[in-house]
Amino acid sequence: MKNFKMIFILFLVSFLLIVGKSEASAIQQKVPEGFIGIYNPEDLHNIRNDLSGHYILMNDIDLTQIVSKDGEYYHNGAGWEPIGNEGNPFTGILDGNGFNISGLQIKDRNGYVGLFGAAKQAVFENIGIIESAINVDSTAYDNAYYGGLVGKITDSYIENAYSGVTITTKRSNIFVGGLAGHMTNSTIKNSFSYGNITANKPKMNGYLTAGTLSGIANSSSSIINSYSIGRLVIFGKVCDSTTGVLSKGNPKVVNSYYHKDHLSESSSDELSRTVEQLKEQSTYQGFDFENVWIMDEESMYPFPKLRSTQLQLSENTTDFAGGMGTAFSPYKISKPEHLQAIRGKENSFFELVNDINLSPISAYEPIGTAAVPFAGSLNGNGYTISGMNIDMIADKEITAGLFGYVAFSNIKDVKVLDSKIKISRSNVKKMVYAGGLAGVITDSKISGITVNNNISLRSRYIIYTGGIAGQISNSDLSNSGNIGDIYAESLDYESYTGGLLGTAIDSSIKKVYNSGKVKAKSNFYEACSGGVSGLLIRSQLIDAYNLGNIYAGSWSGPPSAGALSSTATSSEILRAYSIGKVEKSSLSGPRAGGLIDSVSDTDLSSSYYYNSLQNKVTGDPYFREAEELKDPSTFEGFDFNRVWKMGANDHYPFPVLVDPEFAALEKTENIKFKSLPLKQVYVEGEQLDLTGAVLEVDSNFLRTYEVQVTPEMLTRKFFPYNLGEQTLSVSYGNRSIDFTVTVIPADQSPPQVNGISNNGYYNKDVTITFNEGAAMLNGKAFKDGTVVKAAGVYTLIVTDTAGNKTTVKFTIDKTAPKITGVKNNASYNKNVKVVFNEGKASLNGKAFKSGTFIKAAGKYTLTVTDIAGNKTTVKFTIDKTAPKVTGVKNNAFYNKNVKVVFNEGKASLNGKAFKSGTFIKAAGRYTLIVTDTAGNKTTVKFTIDKTAPKISGVKNNAHYRKNVKITFNEGKATLNKVAFKSGSTVKHAKTYTLTVTDSAGNKTKVKFTIDKTAPAKPKVNTVKRTHTTVTGTAEKHSTVTVKAGKKVIGTATTNKYGKYKIKIPKQKKNKALYVSVKDKAGNVSKSTKIVVK
Repeated sequence: MKNFKMIFILFLVSFLLIVGKSEASAIQQKVPEGFIGIYNPEDLHNIRNDLSGHYILMNDIDLTQIVSKDGEYYHNGAGWEPIGNEGNPFTGILDGNGFNISGLQIKDRNGYVGLFGAAKQAVFENIGIIESAINVDSTAYDNAYYGGLVGKITDSYIENAYSGVTITTKRSNIFVGGLAGHMTNSTIKNSFSYGNITANKPKMNGYLTAGTLSGIANSSSSIINSYSIGRLVIFGKVCDSTTGVLSKGNPKVVNSYYHKDHLSESSSDELSRTVEQLKEQSTYQGFDFENVWIMDEESMYPFPKLRSTQLQLSENTTDFAGGMGTAFSPYKISKPEHLQAIRGKENSFFELVNDINLSPISAYEPIGTAAVPFAGSLNGNGYTISGMNIDMIADKEITAGLFGYVAFSNIKDVKVLDSKIKISRSNVKKMVYAGGLAGVITDSKISGITVNNNISLRSRYIIYTGGIAGQISNSDLSNSGNIGDIYAESLDYESYTGGLLGTAIDSSIKKVYNSGKVKAKSNFYEACSGGVSGLLIRSQLIDAYNLGNIYAGSWSGPPSAGALSSTATSSEILRAYSIGKVEKSSLSGPRAGGLIDSVSDTDLSSSYYYNSLQNKVTGDPYFREAEELKDPSTFEGFDFNRVWKMGANDHYPFPVLVDPEFAALEKTENIKFKSLPLKQVYVEGEQLDLTGAVLEVDSNFLRTYEVQVTPEMLTRKFFPYNLGEQTLSVSYGNRSIDFTVTVIPADQSPPQVNGISNNGYYNKDVTITFNEGAAMLNGKAFKDGTVVKAAGVYTLIVTDTAGNKTTVKFTIDKTAPKITGVKNNASYNKNVKVVFNEGKASLNGKAFKSGTFIKAAGKYTLTVTDIAGNKTTVKFTIDKTAPKVTGVKNNAFYNKNVKVVFNEGKASLNGKAFKSGTFIKAAGRYTLIVTDTAGNKTTVKFTIDKTAPKISGVKNNAHYRKNVKITFNEGKATLNKVAFKSGSTVKHAKTYTLTVTDSAGNKTKVKFTIDKTAPAKPKVNTVKRTHTTVTGTAEKHSTVTVKAGKKVIGTATTNKYGKYKIKIPKQKKNKALYVSVKDKAGNVSKSTKIVVK
């Protein structure tokens, strides 16, 4: 059957070659014999009336009007009805004759979907489907097949065809492809696709297969000399789905290629090529560029085109500044109208070619909704979108930002600056998601984003907001930063607010920073705020920093504030730090926050924070002092070669990322007068003199600097003719501070004294000048311009000729306060009572009262400043922990060399200085005393004993024939593994092992035997008068003696077998000899008599 089908297809192709065009590029002007001409949409539609016919297009067919509303084939919005289905497939021939079919629109159809629904034993050639779209937002569960040309083909042939159809699906159990959704025993040859495919599934069981040419093809199918440059986006994270590129399945693929950069997930194989490679003819091995293909690098389509077709693409210069909305030719955006034209083309490619100012649009409407999200690609090319104004009422669910809802997108290198997002509460409860870039982002890749906007949200219901997005899920965010301030307040429910993101779920966030202030409030529920994200759930935060101030406040609900995130659950935070203030406030009052307020199953490796609202928290491994955060050695694991660098500029000395470039703005946190103007009393009509007025400024860069006050900084001005006291205001960095001056009538003006002020204190020499009259200083004449150096209390009286007097009392005090109870750089091992004689004091940054006891162990810095500004600083340590000694223990014994180590202080060993890590080898008794700088002592007494115990009464390997009394000089003993006491008598005959062990572990072991039994009489062999030896057997290892009468004539020892051989002189015949044996214990046997033969 299979062979029959292939023969049939070959017959059809041969037939086409016979009746068809004489060359690939020729167009038939007349309808060939046996064919039916297609001239208009109605002719095309009527193919369904004869599904086995042979058809040929005689011109381009545009379906746009007839599938639009009020069109003949609109079908209540479903659009074009596909030709053929599984039960009644198209079995004929369609020759496009080099023409195109455009304007195909199909929506929410199921089953077999495409220009054709299903085809069997059919042929399609020389045809293009362009400027068309198939959109399916259906929850149907039955199998469905979607293709730009045909939904499903069996035993069929597609040649010299191409598709520019955009296909978007949102359902399960589907096969979707650029030309064909499903192929069985079929061939695609000399064809290509440039349409984009976005295939997403709902959260349900089922499958999804997709490919840019065919959704799936079996092993008996082929793809030959074809390629694809379309974008393939697959939602593969939710349920089981499989995707191909050219095609899923296992078709035979010959000389065919695809654009790898458009995959939803990174992929690369022998078929993948970059865009630049696909523009080169040399890439296309096996392509016939003489007869079938042609390339024109200067055209709008710089890839291979078919000679037999008329693919004519043009840029869209009506809605955009150019481009075709494809990966190789994105729509170009150069003005606000172009940006607004994205609506309706949400799946296309776009790029900025100019800065965009949206300020002429009074109420900007975000692009993309949950129903129709932005699912395309936007390359900002580093350009800026500014002036966006969003002002909404939360009477419906809101997704606000440049984009409202983003899904399956790639957005990069965009700046959204100087814009405003304002959401006002209503009486209904609707969710609010807002961010400078988007309200919601899902399944997308976002990079190179910089935002600096004013975001202010108020709602009765739940709020998610961040500098970039309100919520991000299943997405990547990288190389991005926020500079703008963010405020969110929920009246009745939760508020989740972050410097970049309100909430991050199942996402990766890398190389980001925030410098904007983040403030979240809720009246009755949880208010969460974080430097990077309000909530971090199953996500990564790697290489990030925050310098914005973080605040969370709630009347009755629990406020949660963290330097990086308020909450982190099942996440990873790596190489991140924060220097911003972190504060949370409730009815119980304000409290300082830490790195993460609530942590669950989260790794916080190499992450640190400094919060100026609190001192170092004992036991908090993430807190570091500000000075420590200026030292690169603090940042364990940070890559200062490629990712990080120390210091953005002279004003910001902390680590910053190499990319994105540091763009944070230095903002004023607080101002105060370091010194007031020298002149504070003015004669009526005199102009203001700000000489000597200096502000002390604290910034968000943890920097304190001085600023000279200038007239331009005055926001409440001086009126020289308004008599009396005036309050003037100075503004700097959005902060204001007041001071007062006095204007007096001209005829009553007293002398003016400069250089000192009344009741002032000075810790250095002062130069005093006055504008008129004569002066007395402590009753003595004083000259204008004189320098007063000596410390003391002074009264200066200056009297003018009119008798007006000016009296100034002041003090010069050059003596620093005195501190008792502690000394600089000293250490103490007990509580200390600290007393100072004057001024105010701070201990580790907190106010400290004289006479207070300090009890807690730690390092302290006490600074006492008197009223004149003299300072005394004492650094000291309270250490109540004794040094730790390792290597020996108190009252221990050792039988070998010991290495003694201690963790701090100085030591003496038996009264002599001793160094940590030294080996002690000599035997003896030792006393080690280690004393730290605070006087804490650790004493360890130990003994080195290398001498084994001494045993008396028995010797090793000895034998005894009587009781033995055993004594030893030290230790404990076992006799045959039973406890044994020194001085005990051993009586029983047997072999013993005595082991004596002293307290140092030295051992002495003695083996001995008690044997009280005499050996048996020896056996003696025959002795002849000619023999000079006596032989025989006796107890082994015993001594055998031969006597002639009472005279010993020979002795010998038996061997291990009990045999002996004793040399004797020759004896006379009949001489009686007596042989006896003595064992090792000395027991002697009875004698054996032997008569010499």
